[in-house]
Amino acid sequence: MLQTKLTITPYERQYRNPLLNLSYYSQWTHKHLDWYKSGQWIDREDGTIFLAWQDDKLVGYIGLSKPLNQSSWIRLLGVHDDVSPAPVIRELWQAVEDHGRTLGIKTFAALMVTKWLESYMPDIGFTYLEDIVTLNRTGHKLPSQPLSPVKVYSANAEDLTEITRIDHEAFDPPWQMSRQDLWQAFRISASSTVAIFDDEIIGYQISTRHRAAGHLARIAVSPANQGKRVGSILLYDLLSKFDKRGIKSVTVNTQDSNVSSHRLYNHYGFVRNGFDLGVWLKNIG
Repeated sequence: MLQTKLTITPYERQYRNPLLNLSYYSQWTHKHLDWYKSGQWIDREDGTIFLAWQDDKLVGYIGLSKPLNQSSWIRLLGVHDDVSPAPVIRELWQAVEDHGRTLGIKTFAALMVTKWLESYMPDIGFTYLEDIVTLNRTGHKLPSQPLSPVKVYSANAEDLTEITRIDHEAFDPPWQMSRQDLWQAFRISASSTVAIFDDEIIGYQISTRHRAAGHLARIAVSPANQGKRVGSILLYDLLSKFDKRGIKSVTVNTQDSNVSSHRLYNHYGFVRNGFDLGVWLKNIG
């Protein structure tokens, strides 16, 4: 229980180590950082971070991504083991929401990578949207190669502008990714390719690898070229190259409601593995 009133302050660099220590050692910790480590994300200094203090003791923190098209994700959230999470989360969230309105944010999103946080979301006005589901492919024989004039080439840093454009055209907020996040994904990827037709980039994929397992982290096709098997061509190219490198197990995440992506992945032998994560939203616009 809280014995004294909380004080909420914006993050300052002098509190980096206390914040990281709390994020490492507290049981009430939520991290949804994609391709960043905690310290890397904090040091970016383009998101919003608030700290909760009880006297001089750091008892909570929350960090949100830089707004992109009026939407933002909860990336970090944590509460000290010695206090009840509910009042700390409420006061942190009030500071975030007030600040978010000044930035023009209309939609906040959270991915339940940690189940403990889910029970506190209704208290701060979030509602469940749907699940992000994980599919896995292990050792299946590839179907026939799609026939198409579309060519697949390795992506390079100069392609990031077009990749970002396609990403923002293909996805609605809050699912879009910033150029900086796409650059980070590209930088650590095991495979990054683009689909080219008439000298124009019309699709891309970015995948990672951990030991003998691969993960299709991102794939998108420009809306004008969807339904033309571009995604299938990118996926076939990726899986065939992974197979040659001895990578037999590949995972991918997609929205439960995305029927077209399920159809594509099922064609290539992907099946749900039961690792589903809930997405919660709060609209204030």
